[in-house]
Amino acid sequence: MTTGIDEFDNRMRDLLAREKQCDDLFEEVRKGNGEQSHRYLTLRDSCMELRKELFKNAKQAGLTRERVKAEIKEARK
Repeated sequence: MTTGIDEFDNRMRDLLAREKQCDDLFEEVRKGNGEQSHRYLTLRDSCMELRKELFKNAKQAGLTRERVKAEIKEARK
């Protein structure tokens, strides 16, 4: 079971890192750096897929959606 928890933590950290990059790219696009828009859209889509996968795996492990959201919120701090 420890391996599953470690994998969950690693995926959550990966998601948070990607979301941070996505936020940074969005700010670049807002500032007028349109060259970053394709990269932003690609990263945004990968974040959505990773988030879906994270929730799906957590549900299979018996965690509730609220528990996963709380874990993500805690990890962001």
